[in-house]
Amino acid sequence: MKIEVAEGLGPGAWLRNLRPAEFSDSAVATQPALDRATLEYQLETLGNRSQESDFERFAHALASAEICPNVLPQTGPTGGGDSKVDAETYPVAGDLTLSTGASIVGSE
Repeated sequence: MKIEVAEGLGPGAWLRNLRPAEFSDSAVATQPALDRATLEYQLETLGNRSQESDFERFAHALASAEICPNVLPQTGPTGGGDSKVDAETYPVAGDLTLSTGASIVGSE
């Protein structure tokens, strides 16, 4: 089966024309939803609003998605005495490190 490609269309544009439902038509937002002052205030007053646990869950999910998926959240007391441990990683087999995105620093 031979498919004709319209003149002047690159592969991406051709596929978009062929299957438009497979491509998002949403625009990328370039402006942040919060201004800096509001974000700083919200972060400064987390303790006053007793939302430390909510923020910890958010930070853990963000770190797992963007940095390293093999992060275990901190367990134990949050009011002190936790030796400043926020999270720790668990070992991943060497064959899986590249497929999971786990850190490979120090593995030899």
